[in-house]
Amino acid sequence: MKRNESGRFAKSTAAVLANFGSVATEPLLTLWFDVATDDNISIDQWEAAAKCIIRQRKYTSQPTYADFLEIIKGIPVTGADVANSQAAAVMKQVRELGAYRYPVFDDPTTKALMSSRWSWAAVCLMTETEMKWWVKEFVEAYQSEKKSECLVIGEGKSIKNLKLIAGGIGN
Repeated sequence: MKRNESGRFAKSTAAVLANFGSVATEPLLTLWFDVATDDNISIDQWEAAAKCIIRQRKYTSQPTYADFLEIIKGIPVTGADVANSQAAAVMKQVRELGAYRYPVFDDPTTKALMSSRWSWAAVCLMTETEMKWWVKEFVEAYQSEKKSECLVIGEGKSIKNLKLIAGGIGN
């Protein structure tokens, strides 16, 4: 948003908060405007979200900035969503390729799990019941692997890099 749009922003935000019996304070409006600007939200998007909020019965108390953001940007994708999507990608290749052709995985975490934790042939030979349980295990392993990639130690060194460095100690 642009600074000259702060009046429109304050008007629409104050109207929504008044709809829920709250008063929009200047510090709140300033903070929300700054955060909305940082999030690259346009004034038109903000006003559309304000109209959406007052039209719905979903909100029974004062909406938060996060409520506006969810309407504008949508619900963020979770790690479980990505993991389930990758499990579906593996299952698709199981159906399409079978055990005698080699899969290609674009996702590096899926590629790592399917080359180190499970054998492609073994996954392809699973029954439907086994596959159901395998998907749950894959999702947990995928999320765990992603978490370990995100852990940071010291000056930006990841856990994986630390494992590589420490892997040779004692040999």
